[in-house]
Amino acid sequence: MATVLSYKVGNASGAPDDDCVLQALKAIIAQIKSRKGASGYKGSVIHMYIAATRSNDLRTQISLAIQNQITVIGTAGNDNADASGYFPCSYYDVI
Repeated sequence: MATVLSYKVGNASGAPDDDCVLQALKAIIAQIKSRKGASGYKGSVIHMYIAATRSNDLRTQISLAIQNQITVIGTAGNDNADASGYFPCSYYDVI
């Protein structure tokens, strides 16, 4: 059975807030790490449907997730734009 964790990472107007994104990533990674040895655990995926600001902190959290065998998927959006300018989807280790 899958467990879905949902985190709001937007400000009052709904726009992505970088601090909220980082806090959510930290919480998700911690929760997944605590579940890894549990019976029935089969793996984890973080799906980020946002365009965040490029930062060292975001890169660090994405790397930490991947180091903990968490697959990270990033979506560039629906604007038919080149994904290379969007984060986290443009990071080489994000699907």
